Amino acid sequence: MTDEFEDLFKDFEEEAPDKGAPEEKIEEAPKKEAQDKETKETKHKKEPPKEKPKKEEPEKEKPKKVSPKKEEFDYSDAEPLEKTVITIWGKKGKGKTSLAFGADGKIACFSYDKKASNIKKIMGERAKNVTVKDAVKYLDKTTPDLWMETGETTFRYIMGLLDNLEERPDWIVHDGSEILHITLEMAMRHRNNLKAFQGIHNRNIWKE
Repeated sequence: MTDEFEDLFKDFEEEAPDKGAPEEKIEEAPKKEAQDKETKETKHKKEPPKEKPKKEEPEKEKPKKVSPKKEEFDYSDAEPLEKTVITIWGKKGKGKTSLAFGADGKIACFSYDKKASNIKKIMGERAKNVTVKDAVKYLDKTTPDLWMETGETTFRYIMGLLDNLEERPDWIVHDGSEILHITLEMAMRHRNNLKAFQGIHNRNIWKE
């Protein structure tokens, strides 16, 4: 009986697993697979572009502050002009010409409306220092073309009067300066082959 029990016990020990044998590690394969995946992922990932080093610009020099120079000024009184120009404005018949004839010294009057000689006659002795010249003696406004042509002639005549006055006057009176202005315009138009009332594109011709 004991012999049979011992035989069964031996058979049981042979069939029972050895407890001291080391167990197999099952986790090693998954770790290697994970590592392989990580290496593959890192290969597929692109590295971010490297930033180029910025060139350092040289610092601009700040503008130097220049201290203002000390200026010397002349604070003396203004000197009078060599020539004095007086404009008398007023409506017709208000005494503009008579007022001009009252100036001290010798007066040469260039009359453009042919009325100054009558005023000189009325004033008598008070206008004995006045010489009257008919400045529009050669001006003819019958036609526009004739007006321009005689305007040029009148301009040359006035310049001749200034050069050929018998005595140097203290004052020159232009009686009726608005007529002088339009006469000079007609002379300018005649020189530039323009019509009497034509528009002007080139404004520089007014400088003549």
